[in-house]
Amino acid sequence: MFNGIHLASICHIDDLKLTHVTKRVGEGKTDKLNEKFGDNGPLTRAHGKRLEYLGMTLDNTAKGKVKFQLSELPTHMIGAV
Repeated sequence: MFNGIHLASICHIDDLKLTHVTKRVGEGKTDKLNEKFGDNGPLTRAHGKRLEYLGMTLDNTAKGKVKFQLSELPTHMIGAV
């Protein structure tokens, strides 16, 4: 917990998603991770109410709700074949 609020993290193979109410907390954690592991390539940051992650759109535009959309996933899968 940071500032009394949980820092959420999601890991999938080589992808990492960190979320926190305070932008500064997330940036501080990615800075520390980059210091330790950045030699392999720096972590990238994305901020906003709509984010792309692992072929999904995470939509936080409605207060108190998160909407996951996979409409792009079939196109990416077909293109990879």
